[in-house]
Amino acid sequence: MATALQRLKAAGRGPRYTTSCPSRHGGKLRLAASECPACPGCQYVDVAVVRDGLEAVVRLLPSPARAEMRRLLTRLDRDFRRRTLPDSSPEARWNGEPLPWWHRRIHRN
Repeated sequence: MATALQRLKAAGRGPRYTTSCPSRHGGKLRLAASECPACPGCQYVDVAVVRDGLEAVVRLLPSPARAEMRRLLTRLDRDFRRRTLPDSSPEARWNGEPLPWWHRRIHRN
């Protein structure tokens, strides 16, 4: 869980995910999707998968820990939203079920 939190925190700040032309996109991040999502190690390249894992953990925590974790995720999510752009494209990975907001951010092509 600590690694996942560090990954989400880095995605909300890190230059590792920046676009090649920050001025064109206002310095917003363009996320990298995993090239091999079936691989247990590679799937966590995609921050949306990392965030899914953290959400699953939050649901399993007892009340006091869940509330504390939810506060932490709220802060990290705020940074992540601020640093990424929404993907309004109709082709945005849709499988028939509503996806959490963190799946609907612009990824690099």
